[in-house]
Amino acid sequence: MFNSKARIYSKFHKLQYNDSLKDFIENTQKCLNDILAIGIALEDERLAFSILTKLPEEFHLLIEKAPLNAETQGNPNTILNVLHEAALKEEALSMDITRALVLKKDNFLLKVVHYCSDGKHNPLVTTHGPEKCWQLHPKLKPEKRQK
Repeated sequence: MFNSKARIYSKFHKLQYNDSLKDFIENTQKCLNDILAIGIALEDERLAFSILTKLPEEFHLLIEKAPLNAETQGNPNTILNVLHEAALKEEALSMDITRALVLKKDNFLLKVVHYCSDGKHNPLVTTHGPEKCWQLHPKLKPEKRQK
């Protein structure tokens, strides 16, 4: 049991931020869930500080600006929630830029086409809604289009 705890804590300790906030949040949450599941007793504040030390400075400022109270500021889940909101805003901004990207060349407008993929419906797709999405409902896909 001690070796399992050591392995899980080591995995959390070695966790690094690698230019993807979304991946960092997912990996950190998995590690925290494992720590909880196996019963490693660590203070929330220590975990929260450990998470912050793995991030670039720009994210420290984001956490400092978040409206946190004394109870929530040392909570690792609160830190991850603030980071998750930042990732969602970043993703939404990226989608807005993609949506606004219309290229004009030789008097022709080229439209950016969005697709659904990876078993998920892309809300930017305008040709169908989630209820008719083949990614969400593969049985709706016509047989001639089945791979």
